[in-house]
Amino acid sequence: MELCWKYELQLLDLPDNARLEVTCLKCNDFRYEPVNTLMIYRGFPQLYLDEVESKFKCRLWGCAGRCRISLPSEAETEGFQGGLT
Repeated sequence: MELCWKYELQLLDLPDNARLEVTCLKCNDFRYEPVNTLMIYRGFPQLYLDEVESKFKCRLWGCAGRCRISLPSEAETEGFQGGLT
């Protein structure tokens, strides 16, 4: 197993107003989870992000699939501006 950024960051390292993108790998359900909610209500403050990811299950009834977490990108995106000749 190769190491990635999820093994190096704890929830405490993220700003309180940050959000995690949570995507179900089985049904592709998507949601945002606020970091401050995870730290207070779920009791995860000292967990690394890979450990947080392993605790997530899909919230849809009957699915319960594993979920992947990621940090949302703050970069601006633009549509394709080029043309065909």
